Amino acid sequence: MRLLVVMLGIAACMVATGVQAKRLAPGDRDYYGPLTIRDERPVLIVQEPRIVRSRGPREPLYVRVPPGHAKQWEKHCAKYRACDRPVYFVDDRWYHEHYAGQGRGRRNAR
Repeated sequence: MRLLVVMLGIAACMVATGVQAKRLAPGDRDYYGPLTIRDERPVLIVQEPRIVRSRGPREPLYVRVPPGHAKQWEKHCAKYRACDRPVYFVDDRWYHEHYAGQGRGRRNAR
C-alpha cells in the first residue's frame, strides 16, 4: 500500500511539472533492444550468436545493447526476452549510421 501511495505521488509530480516518460522505438538514438533487419547485413560486435538456454532451433535476434550487456549477456538476456534465442549484437556505429539514419525511429536527430 505504501508503495502504491509513493508511486502515485511520483506520477502526480511528473504530471504537475510536465515531465513525460520517453518512449523509444527502434531507430531512435537512445534505443536499446531488438531490431528488425531486412536487406542489409549489420556489422556485428561478435560474429557467433550467443545463446544462454537452448530450446531447439529458433530465429536469430539482432539486438543493440548498452556497453557491457553483450559481455555479461546471461545476466541481461531476460530484459530483452532473449535467453533462449541465438542473439547477434549489432555494432553501435552501424546502428547510428545505417539503421537509425534510415528514418526508422521517431526522433532520429538531436
